[in-house]
Amino acid sequence: MARPNSQEAVRSQLDVVGMIVCLSKEPRDRYSWTTRIRIRDEAAKLFQIVPYYGALRSTLVVCRRWHIHAFTCEEDVRAERCARYEDNECSPVLSLLDVAIVSGDMPKASILHSIGVPQYCPLRFSDFCSPFTAVADSRTTRAVITAYKLCKPLFRELCEEPESLGKAIAGGQDSLSALFVLKGASDAAKKGTGNFLFRIWTLETRKHCQLALDMERLMHAVDLGIDIRSLLVDPWTALFHACGMHRFARFRRNILGYFRRLGHLRSPKWRAGQTLLEMAIRCGQLDATRYLANAHCEATGLTASDLTGPMFQETIDYDSVYDLEEHDTPMTVTINRDVGAAEAARLAYHLCRHRYQIVIVQMARWWSRGGGGVCVTFGRVVDHIAAFALAVPALPQILQLPRPLGTRRAAKRAAYRRRRAGQRAATTQQVVQSSEQGVKSSVQVNGCKEEVGPEVIQEVVHESQEVAAFISEDEAKATSQALWESAVGMTVARSVATGSDPEAGTASQHTAERIYLGKLNRIPKELLRALASGPALQPCRRALEAEGFPWKLSSGAFMFVSPCQHVDAMTALADEQLHPDNIIFAESLEYLIDEVLGQHGTWMKDRSAIGMDSIDPGIASEVDSGCHAEAESQGSDVDRRRDAFLVDYRSGWDPCSLVDRTFLCLAPVRSSLMVTASTTDAVNPDANPRRPALHVDPAKKVPPDLHIDFSKHVLRRYSTKKQSCTLVGGFARLLADERLTSSSAVVDVGSGLGKLVAVAAATTPVSAAWGIELSPRRAEAAAEAKRKLEARGALSGVEVARMRLLQGNCLEDLSEEALSASHFLLTMRRVGKLPAGTRQVAERFLDLLARRGDAKVVWSVGKRLEQRPGLDYVHSCMLDAEWTDQEDVLIHRYSLAS
Repeated sequence: MARPNSQEAVRSQLDVVGMIVCLSKEPRDRYSWTTRIRIRDEAAKLFQIVPYYGALRSTLVVCRRWHIHAFTCEEDVRAERCARYEDNECSPVLSLLDVAIVSGDMPKASILHSIGVPQYCPLRFSDFCSPFTAVADSRTTRAVITAYKLCKPLFRELCEEPESLGKAIAGGQDSLSALFVLKGASDAAKKGTGNFLFRIWTLETRKHCQLALDMERLMHAVDLGIDIRSLLVDPWTALFHACGMHRFARFRRNILGYFRRLGHLRSPKWRAGQTLLEMAIRCGQLDATRYLANAHCEATGLTASDLTGPMFQETIDYDSVYDLEEHDTPMTVTINRDVGAAEAARLAYHLCRHRYQIVIVQMARWWSRGGGGVCVTFGRVVDHIAAFALAVPALPQILQLPRPLGTRRAAKRAAYRRRRAGQRAATTQQVVQSSEQGVKSSVQVNGCKEEVGPEVIQEVVHESQEVAAFISEDEAKATSQALWESAVGMTVARSVATGSDPEAGTASQHTAERIYLGKLNRIPKELLRALASGPALQPCRRALEAEGFPWKLSSGAFMFVSPCQHVDAMTALADEQLHPDNIIFAESLEYLIDEVLGQHGTWMKDRSAIGMDSIDPGIASEVDSGCHAEAESQGSDVDRRRDAFLVDYRSGWDPCSLVDRTFLCLAPVRSSLMVTASTTDAVNPDANPRRPALHVDPAKKVPPDLHIDFSKHVLRRYSTKKQSCTLVGGFARLLADERLTSSSAVVDVGSGLGKLVAVAAATTPVSAAWGIELSPRRAEAAAEAKRKLEARGALSGVEVARMRLLQGNCLEDLSEEALSASHFLLTMRRVGKLPAGTRQVAERFLDLLARRGDAKVVWSVGKRLEQRPGLDYVHSCMLDAEWTDQEDVLIHRYSLAS
């Protein structure tokens, strides 16, 4: 007699449909199935019965409307999948573990996972989000954490979705967003968070809306370590998500109904790829503009049309709206009406004016003709920028460029004003005051006052039948030729009057220019073809061929210099062994070389100036003096290390003209002799981001006699070799520039593992190097690192004695000897992580130092200190540090007096 199937018998006794409940307030409730389905609490007892395990593993369910359907065979599952395409309100085919994960029920999901119930359905992150706002909520957090603990493949798929991190931040789920960032959220998810940082609300009526950046979400993104400078926003996508996250369902339906059918939202104002600072300016948010400008965000894509009028304005018929069919009159819908975008742009300009010395603004559509006159839309801004540009001395690089047609009169007027001002026009501070005084403001120029109005309105009388002027091609060619001949004649006359030769001046200028020898990382055929026949370097090749000089040497190396530099460069390279991957180029042609290399994904792994007699004598004398000082200080180990840092790191400032979008600036940069070329040249060929910063050489550039390797002598869990060498070199150079003596002392507030304290004790002759750390665990690790450094010979006994490591609060536990030190380092990068009530520790600590009555030097890392009496700002510099994962950290230097 055949034995009955025990599996079927058990399944007949197990009521699977009864274990799962589908919540619904009423039959017409059509919300998402994810909010209605869950496992009953009584089912936990059935999960512990061993005979039911097989049935639980093979059972699949579907939530259709407000009913549950169970399936036990593959034929029924395939039929259900086909039926789902006809009914969009049903769920996909789910296993019991899928139901527990979606509902966020960790206890039941753990039991089902332990008995072998599989995860069947390929769930998406939208299945976990709220069906009302389409962002993460508390149920989403529970469900994702359940998937992270029980189903790693599903969690990895959720992390890779581009909108997962943004929806977690928009929903205010801090633990969920931190989990995504900690466990490897994709780059697409991090870059897509910018579209979820905005919110929308109504003004006096529902037809007028305000779109703005949510500062709370922005600060949360910063706390997660997201680089807000690289975030790009699509305004239409941001508007769509902001409308979907509104708390009122009627508002969501109406607003989305307004804009979904309007295709002209893709106007220039709604272009994709805008930065957060550009969006904050267009939304008129002064607080967000101030924060983003101080965070070094850029807004170079803004034009005058972005600052005028609302972001959106459209007249819509009432019959196109969902719930307003009974009206016949149209209505006007606007977004960001009267938000003050021009004031936000003016604030951003004031905050960034120290970064750029000359600002060129796109003034398209600022000028209009109407009512018999020419009107200027932003008269104050135009007057402010024009006077500020006149206050800056002319750049030699700009004076050498040919003037465009139609600017002769403007140049004459500018030269006349410079002569009246004695080569100096109104200062920026005077211009700011004059722009805020009103209509009768004035600017002081050579003792006389000139009236400057807030707006410029020029009356132009013209005939009604006036037609636009037409310049033929022949006339334009003749005018251009006449201008060129006039410029040549003026140059010759000026040279005769001064007794100089223009050709000799040009030759001497080229001769005094630096010549560099670079080595490429690779030489593909496309790059060789571009160097040999590309249009970028064609004028240089033709000039060399005209003088009979080769631009490609017999060794295969390329040479791009002026003809008057060719002989000297070949003489200087007589002892060099050149290869096809070498390039010899002049400093004035460096930007063309970078352009060609950037187009082919190639960069220079090494670059050095060749030894020509025309190299700047100031640099040579400085190096010679440093070498002489090193020879005289052989007796002192501390002095020898300090002088080694001075020779390796000290360099002068070179002016560098940069043109980036609509901004032209004269930036002080370190000498290119001290800059190591890197892969950033291929990404941004216009400027090397290492040059404006305090350059930190790699590990091989650290003096070998320092003998401090934190990756070897300190616990590996707290330090890496790359971070240690970078931090040692950067901070040692900062201390070397201070020229500390034996009467000086350094205090590191927030010393961590004591790296900076060890560097100060090893490379400077200070009397003591103090370090205080609030965390007991890190203070204990710092003490252990100090013992290891002494035991392994990295630090001498005298240097170890100068290290004073403390654990405690800087306001209470520092001794009188430490408070009387001359230099203090305040680490402000993690002030926001401190508990409430301790975030003003820097201000309170400065009060403590100011009461002592002696002058001190204070460094603030990452954050500018608030203005206070006796605290004078000196300068700022960049320093690589481990706190921001190999990003540059800004260090501000202050002098504190009583």
